[in-house]
Amino acid sequence: MTGDRRCHYCGETDVVLTRDHIVPRARGGVDSSWNLVDSCVPCNLAKGKDMPTCECSHCVKALAQWNAGMRGPTRAQARGYRHSTSPPPDIPSDLARLSPAMRDLLMRRRRSESQ
Repeated sequence: MTGDRRCHYCGETDVVLTRDHIVPRARGGVDSSWNLVDSCVPCNLAKGKDMPTCECSHCVKALAQWNAGMRGPTRAQARGYRHSTSPPPDIPSDLARLSPAMRDLLMRRRRSESQ
């Protein structure tokens, strides 16, 4: 986990922080320091079972560890999880692979920043 006590995803500092698995446990992520970051509750809930979209060194390292086989058993594989490959037509392509909650959160932020 990072030591600066801010949300890894949105950067907020004056919020309650939780532990978030970079690679979700449902996708084989494990409870190791390389796979955990501080996250505010809204970002943690919005990310859900999605894989990370940021390209910071911590997330890149976690994905490399996960790809190298340092993963736990996935509940998703046991359930036959299938992620839709085609997003709804009104969703920007860079947000297509995110959960609906995370897409909504990021689209709201983009709209507020453009105003």
